[in-house]
Amino acid sequence: MKTIQHTQDPIIQKFRTTSFKIAVQKNGELTDLSHLIISHLLHNQFTSHNNSKRLISVSDKGDIGIFWAKNKSMFQLVADGFVDAAVLGNDQILEENENQNVVIINNLKKVANWPIVIATPIDSHIKKMSQIQSIATQYPNISRRFFTKRHLPIKIIPFKGSCEGSVYLSPKINAVVDIAVTGMTLRDNGLRRWLNPITYVYPVIIANAMSLQQKDKRNYFVRLKKHLTREDVYEN
Repeated sequence: MKTIQHTQDPIIQKFRTTSFKIAVQKNGELTDLSHLIISHLLHNQFTSHNNSKRLISVSDKGDIGIFWAKNKSMFQLVADGFVDAAVLGNDQILEENENQNVVIINNLKKVANWPIVIATPIDSHIKKMSQIQSIATQYPNISRRFFTKRHLPIKIIPFKGSCEGSVYLSPKINAVVDIAVTGMTLRDNGLRRWLNPITYVYPVIIANAMSLQQKDKRNYFVRLKKHLTREDVYEN
């Protein structure tokens, strides 16, 4: 029986031998922004992901490998040392347990930030937090800390993915806590966001603690730690 002969993909070969590997959100709010941040800090250009099935790519110079990952998996990829660094939202840090293998090396709040807000149905009679019985959210730990600090016994219902429509699934859910990038998704689902945010989500760069100690990676981390503002990233 004949076997099908496969030629090794040159990008896969290059990726395996790259000196430095970094994870970036495959698709989402941070995808394009992360691309700009990495290109600016590391002076390397990456081929845009463009929603292809490929999960890896290599910088034009061939020394940096980029792994296109799901947002919620990037923290663990860095913690386990599969990649040296990642650009992700600080909400992932706040939602994860503390991990000594992960170090925040750059806070990019001045580049971009988005509010996490409480939202209730437009026709709701809820006017204050003490009237809320339960909320649905992708951010259960952030929400729990917020309400516990205010001594409010609000039930937290964790949701994976979009939670905006959850208030119509059950009368027991009368609010959501979610990120409001433009606010359009909340409005489109008949929700009114409260003006005072719970907190803000902004990009951070995290690193694997062991990778930080490796001399051959030092130059990459020095560049990743540089101060950035929104004007720096979008100047071109």
